[in-house]
Amino acid sequence: MNGIYVVTKREPVTEVRSQKNPNSTMPACNIILRSADNSYGDSFVARLCGDQTRLPIQENDLVVASLSLFCTEKEGKYYQNVRINAIRKL
Repeated sequence: MNGIYVVTKREPVTEVRSQKNPNSTMPACNIILRSADNSYGDSFVARLCGDQTRLPIQENDLVVASLSLFCTEKEGKYYQNVRINAIRKL
């Protein structure tokens, strides 16, 4: 899913366990995105990981992003996840 989005919120960077290597951590932070043209009615949360957390993206910035949507299951419940494949500030 590719598009232009407005960053409505950026949370602080924290260390999370790496999925590739469970014995290591990596920086991550959530950002709240809203489509710039309101083609997607609501805001949604996506996660910046690794080097992406160093990007100078702040609240109210306009960004272009490539996103992957996937779900995970935990204890019989399913959760929607949004991964940022690529992002840059406009």
